[in-house]
Amino acid sequence: MLKSLVCAALLKFTALCSVTVFEEVQDYAVYTDQELDELWNSFDNLHCPTVGDYQRFETYLQQGRRAYLDDFFDYCLKTKELRAHPGFFSIDRSECFQTRILQKMRFIGKNLELPSFNVLSLNQDHGRCNRCVIIYVSHNFDQTSYYADKLEKLICSLRQTGFKGDVLVRVGGYPLLQQGGMKLAHIPYSFKVLSFLEAELLGYDAALWIDSAIAPTQNINFIFDLIEKNGYFLLKNGHTLAHDYNEKLIPDRTLDSWNLTPKDLGKIPHIISGIMGVSFHHDLGRAFLKNWYLRTAQTFPAISLYPEEFLVCLASWELNIRAMGEIGGYLRNKVPYNQCPVLFWHDKR
Repeated sequence: MLKSLVCAALLKFTALCSVTVFEEVQDYAVYTDQELDELWNSFDNLHCPTVGDYQRFETYLQQGRRAYLDDFFDYCLKTKELRAHPGFFSIDRSECFQTRILQKMRFIGKNLELPSFNVLSLNQDHGRCNRCVIIYVSHNFDQTSYYADKLEKLICSLRQTGFKGDVLVRVGGYPLLQQGGMKLAHIPYSFKVLSFLEAELLGYDAALWIDSAIAPTQNINFIFDLIEKNGYFLLKNGHTLAHDYNEKLIPDRTLDSWNLTPKDLGKIPHIISGIMGVSFHHDLGRAFLKNWYLRTAQTFPAISLYPEEFLVCLASWELNIRAMGEIGGYLRNKVPYNQCPVLFWHDKR
């Protein structure tokens, strides 16, 4: 019943509005605490951070108190004992943990390279296209990172396979800066939902997010047709969130923030976030984006080992949104790029 009411309310509100999704949500409160307030107040200009501002934020992510992570820290310490159990999910928890809570996030380069944002127009005969692909990579360019190579591979693949549209490429920094995007930069992977909001503000009708480690092997223009028809493009991985909970990937505090029980999770498919699209002119797409943002801004719902995916799963489930298919039918990683039989290839380096 609650799920139906949420769905109806979001769709009704969206249908009545001709403003952007960001304009609908910009006045909603964002989580804060004393440490975050002091950090934001230390910026010369929150909407145009300096190198020093970015450095302070990186230090905060690595060494800050970050009180909203307390339950997650406790939870992860408890799960260490479970790793010795047969059948426990084979994941490098230490590495994944640091990555997932953004302890390794780099807004600027190690040689103080500044963030960049570029719009590339691919395979367009004339004028400006209303479709865009979104790519974001942090400045984690070191001897163990292949982000730069992956980024070049993705852009090259989009061009060669015939994608017609713009590609929004952000390296470092954070999206939606002029609208206060840094106030969500402490939230794991919030850059994804902010990037969609930013694309709408830039005037696009539809956007497709592609992780930098993924590259198309065929023309993806038809995906935008699906986005415009259905309002979204989402894929699932074949599991439900009950599987993730049983594998200790979702803390109880995260469930509490959604008023969910472990039993509820068996009804909710796990939606992957490496490839996903939204239409900004479709009621369902707009309602999904709004729901995703509002949950993200609360911070606590995003604290898990799959932060943005858990949010996407719940935001879509509340609106009765169904995935178009399973990721295995669209993406492969155990074959060379030029032998990939499906639409996307995943660089697992």
